[in-house]
Amino acid sequence: MPAVVASTELASAVDARALREKRLRWLLFLLWCAVVVLGTLRHEFWRDEVRALSLVRGAKSLPDLFALLKDEGHPALWYLLLHAGYVVTSSKLVLPILSLAVAMAAVAVLIFRSPLPLWLKALFVFGRMPLYECSVVARNYGISMLLLFTFAWLYRQHRRRSVWMGVVLACLANTNIHSLLLAGLLMAFWLWDEFGNRRTAFASRTAGGLYLATALLAAGAVVAVLTVLPSDQIVSSEPTRYNAWNVLYAIGSALLDPAQQFGSVAPRLPGLVAVLINLVFIGSTFGLLRRPALFAVAWAAIFALSVLFAVVYPGGYRHQGLFIVFLLTLTWMAVDAGPAPPQARVTMVLARVGFYGCLPILLVISLASGIYKLAMDIVYDMSASRDFGAYLAAHAEHQGAILIAEPDFYIESMPYYAQNPIYIVREQRFGDIVRFTRRSKLHLSLGELLREALRVHAEQKREVLIALGHLKGSDPFGDSGSARSLNYGFGRTFSWSPEELRAWRASTEVVARFADHVTGDERYTIYKLVASPSR
Repeated sequence: MPAVVASTELASAVDARALREKRLRWLLFLLWCAVVVLGTLRHEFWRDEVRALSLVRGAKSLPDLFALLKDEGHPALWYLLLHAGYVVTSSKLVLPILSLAVAMAAVAVLIFRSPLPLWLKALFVFGRMPLYECSVVARNYGISMLLLFTFAWLYRQHRRRSVWMGVVLACLANTNIHSLLLAGLLMAFWLWDEFGNRRTAFASRTAGGLYLATALLAAGAVVAVLTVLPSDQIVSSEPTRYNAWNVLYAIGSALLDPAQQFGSVAPRLPGLVAVLINLVFIGSTFGLLRRPALFAVAWAAIFALSVLFAVVYPGGYRHQGLFIVFLLTLTWMAVDAGPAPPQARVTMVLARVGFYGCLPILLVISLASGIYKLAMDIVYDMSASRDFGAYLAAHAEHQGAILIAEPDFYIESMPYYAQNPIYIVREQRFGDIVRFTRRSKLHLSLGELLREALRVHAEQKREVLIALGHLKGSDPFGDSGSARSLNYGFGRTFSWSPEELRAWRASTEVVARFADHVTGDERYTIYKLVASPSR
């Protein structure tokens, strides 16, 4: 009888612990949702976010959408989801709602399906990727997080779910170029795990499912590459980076200084702190040492992403942060695999240091960065586009005005907040999307900008508002009495002479400024045409 009572008490204790764990998971999830929704309500969408929606709005069909994606540099999955949502709703709100839905699904899969300890989950979900870059910011990186976690969840039963896992990897390859690399690494691990570790026969039914998954990923990768493959008209932002020396340099630097290309997630602080953070970055992979193949995959990702950042374009936080998501995915798979085989004592110690020491420290750095970034977005404006849109809506005389901007891409966020037509001077056309191609005028002067604005005004018989964004201050041109030229990305320049500046001031007047409390670069000084310049 005492044994029965003890067994009953033990079962009750287990049930109580499970119930408490379930409640804590729901509390964590709901708290994260509340914070992210608050951040989204306060967030100003900037050009890279709105650009995707503008492309979707401009597409008349799916083939047309793929044609518009030429030279965008991103695979199609995010655009396809936006297109489906916009076809159903015809609402711009599909942008934030879809971003939130994807991020919530990813965080839910992690919290409710992952075997990782709750404290580790809490550190991660309040880190910068889930808290801000993959949720509040409406871009394709949240899909990568969802698909990576879904793959880890399915991997426990990968022999029964090989087709679905192949679909997941194919979709992952079509989110962004970084995830295409990560999808290939996961497939390589899966092949090794099945044929090398488990010694599955090449002609077995299990192998057949794996072959099908590989084919699905290969097909997805081909579609992704064809979508992002640039035309001969594209203007590269930094063409000098594309050479063999930079590839060799990236590989060498990843060997000597693995965190060099990950300065956003492992900050490059001065002195001894930089060394310690680099050690933390390296050590964060040590938790995988008990599963050497997963450890090797993590380092393959470091090398692959380092080369991408060094040669193609430098990684921002949203790009570098994918490594943290990938590392957590591999950690999930390692824990899910169960107890590791006996290993050397030093390996066991390093694995514990990595899992309980370095990985949490890296996540704490991410948590601090995420809270800071979200707080900045809530307190300040990331873009002046929302205020500019509110100004246009509040002034009836401007509601039909044609908008011109220089730099032209600074105003790509405006279609989310206003319906005013936009004229792109460097391309001499109306449109919401600026194309960085050879057809665009690379060198533009203030005089040319003014003459084009006057021509559009005369032809369209509508007011023209010109938003200048490069120059800050109460008078963007200051007291400059000499010729000046500004250089910015994609080989573009903007220049003016004293004569052009005098003509500009005689023909325009400032009607509004949107720069206060704006931390991003989308700040505008708005000019209205008032007269033709004197001849």
